Amino acid sequence: MKSIEEAKQLILAEKLKHYNERLADIERDLDFFYEESIDDKESLKIIKDLKKNLERLKIIKNREKQETVV
Repeated sequence: MKSIEEAKQLILAEKLKHYNERLADIERDLDFFYEESIDDKESLKIIKDLKKNLERLKIIKNREKQETVV
């Protein structure tokens, strides 16, 4: 029974790792678009909002996964 729980934890940890890698990709893309839109206030506002929401999503998803693992 213990090995099943360990396997579940490993699967969840791997999912979390993959999820965080994807979020990092999105963050890099947003950084790129931010630099490209430096003279466009409307675009910058949208990008800043997206970055803020991305950060919130990272916190929520990491907390969910941590609670599931524990």
